[in-house]
Amino acid sequence: MTERSGAHCYAAGVRVGIRSSQTGLILSLVATAVFLIAVGVFLFVTLRPKGELVGQAAVGGEALAVVAGAGDTLHFRLDYKVRPPERFGGQDRERATNGALRRSLLTIVVQDEAGASQRVACAAYEGKATTSSTVLGTLQRNGAHVSCEVPVPHAGTFAVRGTIAWDPDLEPVWARLEVRRAQPER
Repeated sequence: MTERSGAHCYAAGVRVGIRSSQTGLILSLVATAVFLIAVGVFLFVTLRPKGELVGQAAVGGEALAVVAGAGDTLHFRLDYKVRPPERFGGQDRERATNGALRRSLLTIVVQDEAGASQRVACAAYEGKATTSSTVLGTLQRNGAHVSCEVPVPHAGTFAVRGTIAWDPDLEPVWARLEVRRAQPER
């Protein structure tokens, strides 16, 4: 049995003293842990991709074959490496690069086995990515979220192909389209 009395705690009949400085430290550690957990949950919810990964394909390359059911929705993310505009430095270069990526247009074509296709377009960068790094004058982003999504009208195998019309300020090194399939909630 545990009971508290003032600044002392009695556990199993043994008196354990707790100093107020220790209490403050413990409370601040608990508050910090709760804050970090809350931040982690928020980041997980906002950066988590929708659906299950079904494949990746080079942007501008061969189409990816995706099997999907009626009512599924295809979602997409991008990984890419670009050379940013040379004429800017520091934070101006980062802002200019983000602006050029937002002006770069991702187009996705989803074609069924009968040849019917759906086409969607969105910005190649919309402000969120899982990771971002700048090394030796290049910017690499992985898991860049894009708003493009394609509802699947019927079950079958679909050819998915992505292309990007890059802003003239950017020099692309490579780009990869990640395709994810979300099934309707039942």
